[in-house]
Amino acid sequence: MKTILMKKFQMAILLTIIVIGFMGNTHLAFAKDTNKKAHKAYAETINQLDNVICEGYYFKYFTLFDLNNDGIDECIVNYICGRGEENTFSKMKNSYKNPASNTILFYTYYNGKVKKLYELFYYDGNGGALFINKKKGTVTDYWHASAFEEGGTTYSVKNGKFKQIHSYQYNENIDEYKSDGKNVSKDTLHKKMKKLGVYESTTFQFYKGTKKNVSKYCFLD
Repeated sequence: MKTILMKKFQMAILLTIIVIGFMGNTHLAFAKDTNKKAHKAYAETINQLDNVICEGYYFKYFTLFDLNNDGIDECIVNYICGRGEENTFSKMKNSYKNPASNTILFYTYYNGKVKKLYELFYYDGNGGALFINKKKGTVTDYWHASAFEEGGTTYSVKNGKFKQIHSYQYNENIDEYKSDGKNVSKDTLHKKMKKLGVYESTTFQFYKGTKKNVSKYCFLD
């Protein structure tokens, strides 16, 4: 009787492993197919952005990467504008005193559509930046007012949206440190920021946004 029960138990385990393996392979195949569709949609989006971000001369770059490890890439387009013209995409104006502006567009692909998750516009000297940590799966919108005062909001990507997971602000001149709006110690805040990978920004390979490069890097074999 024990031998029969043992064989049934082993058979049940084997079937479970087979089912899990099948489901895993099915998910991988689905993610791969979806990623191809995402890349094609990103290509259309990138090409359509020409002459929309800024007037005058500009440099357009893009990169693709999987931030949340779901097998489907996210996309970043970075526009560096060379003249102080109206930024028609974000309806913001760049001062003629600061002729170089930068617009960062962050996209994801969800439910068969490209979704713009975030847009960051800044000009030289205003202290804006976007820190992306692929290992931690986080994106931090960072600002600083001086060498002693800065802050930021950290997000993850979930269900086609940016999900806020932390905000921080500190001013070393007055020894004030805030985590999610609450006063904390300096050590507590920096441990939290380190855990989220705020300052460990991943280095990505950006490609100049020519139609040749878009076709090469957005269309998968």
